[in-house]
This record gives sequence, structure tokens and C-alpha cells, in this order.
Amino acid sequence: STPGDDFLTPLGQYLGSIGVSINQDVMGSKQLLADIITESHRKELVEAFFRELFQDALTQDGGKKKTRKIFQRRKKERKEVLGTELTKHEFADAMGLKESSLFVEQVFHLVDKDKSGSISFKEYLQFVALFTN
Repeated sequence: STPGDDFLTPLGQYLGSIGVSINQDVMGSKQLLADIITESHRKELVEAFFRELFQDALTQDGGKKKTRKIFQRRKKERKEVLGTELTKHEFADAMGLKESSLFVEQVFHLVDKDKSGSISFKEYLQFVALFTN
């Protein structure tokens, strides 16, 4: 018996009765804690996202080559920053605007080229580079 069986067993039975199956993945508390991104860590990632983005965009090469600072970052941290994708809420918050503002709606729509619902570092860098060249 594992924690949560009192909830998961009846839930699984109910979902099975309507033809829906669930997959349960059990992970230890150490792994769970290691995978958690705290709100403060996410804020740091968003700040680093914009810092690196504008540093890249404002270099003479239009952001095509990575700046020295990015290469000096530890590999894991660099990968985490460059792999960060912003939600519309995070984008609006970083701009100091409401998520429902026309500016946020329009720019987010333009930048999110793959229509994933988030803005990748590459998508935003390409957008900023258009205006800085």
C-alpha cells in the first residue's frame, strides 16, 4: 500500500468503468524535490532569459553567435536558461503589463511562431534581432 491509494484506487476503478486508463508513476521524495522548480528559481530563469536575450540581440552579429558570457556559464545553467520558454503570463509580467493587454496579445502571437503557447529563447531572440539590426 502506498500513500494516495485511498484516492487513486477508486479513481482508477471509476476511470476504467468509463473506458479511460491512467498510468501511475511512483517517484521517491528525493527525486520529486529535485524536479521541483520553485517560484523564486523560475523568476531567476525568466530574468536570465531576458538578460541573455538582449545581450545576444545587441551584439554586432545580431545574436547569431553566443556571447562570451553565455559560454562562461556552467553548461547546465546555460542549457536551462536557453531552454526556458515563457508563458504569456510571464511575458506580460516581465513587460510590466497585464496579460490581456493588446500589446501582449499581439507581440506574443507574433513571437510564438510554432504556436506552442509559449515563447522560446530562439523565437524571442529572432524577434528582437529584427528590431535591433
